[in-house]
Amino acid sequence: MKNFFLVKFACPGCRKEIEGTAADEGTMLICPKCKKVFAAQAIKVAKRVEPPAPEPAPLPPWPKPEPLTEKQRLRQTGTAIQVIAALALVGGLVCILIGVALGHEQTALPIIGAGLLMAALWLLILAQLYFIRSNGEH
Repeated sequence: MKNFFLVKFACPGCRKEIEGTAADEGTMLICPKCKKVFAAQAIKVAKRVEPPAPEPAPLPPWPKPEPLTEKQRLRQTGTAIQVIAALALVGGLVCILIGVALGHEQTALPIIGAGLLMAALWLLILAQLYFIRSNGEH
């Protein structure tokens, strides 16, 4: 990266010093104090500096994912149903065990647990149907 110089220009109207780069020499400037327009003529070098780093190139857009095939969609649905079935199974077992541990075998807690176990079994059967269909075994 090349160095460049900051230079000072003097307004011919009010003699205010204005800082700019060497590339500004010969261009038309407006004095911030008296608003006079003048051709920039360097009067002295202010300092040597590094130019600012260039802006990084923008990142390319994210590629759009490929749409799922029917087989992939069926397998994902089957897997999601299996997860829900596993949660229902665990919930049912916890309800039954808590009900038995507390001595409330005749209350709603073990009945809810049994219902969750049955729901888990039906969900597992449904998940298997999705997996069978995804493999093309109709």
